[in-house]
Amino acid sequence: LIIGISLFLGSFIKKSTASILTIITIISFIFFVGPSPSVVRAGLMGSVQMLSTIYGRQYLALYALLFSGMIIIVIRPEMIFDIGFQLSFMATLGLIVLGGGSSRIKSKNIISRLKHALLINLKYTLAAQIFTLPIVIYNFQQMSFIAPISNILVGWTVSILMAGGFLIAFLSFVPLISLAAPIFSWLLLPLLCYFVEVINLTASVPHASTSIGHFPLWGAYLYYAVLFLLIGFKSKLKNEN
Repeated sequence: LIIGISLFLGSFIKKSTASILTIITIISFIFFVGPSPSVVRAGLMGSVQMLSTIYGRQYLALYALLFSGMIIIVIRPEMIFDIGFQLSFMATLGLIVLGGGSSRIKSKNIISRLKHALLINLKYTLAAQIFTLPIVIYNFQQMSFIAPISNILVGWTVSILMAGGFLIAFLSFVPLISLAAPIFSWLLLPLLCYFVEVINLTASVPHASTSIGHFPLWGAYLYYAVLFLLIGFKSKLKNEN
């Protein structure tokens, strides 16, 4: 979102200049919200993407993810044990490995486009959850069955709410139009209420989650070993065909 908004605002200037300004915006955003592992990881990946644009190089998300993870661990080695960093890294890896290759639908039929959007959303949320499942079970001893449905129902609202939040924050600092900020806040309120109510409703569904109990660390390593072997085997078959 930060990159998209920055590039949109800088679309009237040279691409390399817009990319540099976007990197500055990303760094400012990290300091504004706090340098948590997940934010720093996303910020580094976004900066790498902008640098690839400046130098005319191909951007590979997997390499950018590995690079950002390596930088964070080198600077702060203890982050490798941080649950937030682990979840952020593995969820992003899942999106790259299992969520990639989604094409845009060309049909103008609203029902077809909606169905396609829901399937893509489901694909993304399952990809992230498959890669984070052992971390969640090991640390929280619980597994959610309703999470994919929750993500489909509320996932589309996140970008709207974040973009609206940025707009409200910007308007609040502009003296002449700061009075408009509360108006946009009220416009976002129904969407915020919808978000909260969906989460509360799906969380209250009987057997929405189950307690796993103790999950050994070796079980998580075994899970990832099998997962990566299956992905490698699938990739090999695809290349052979």
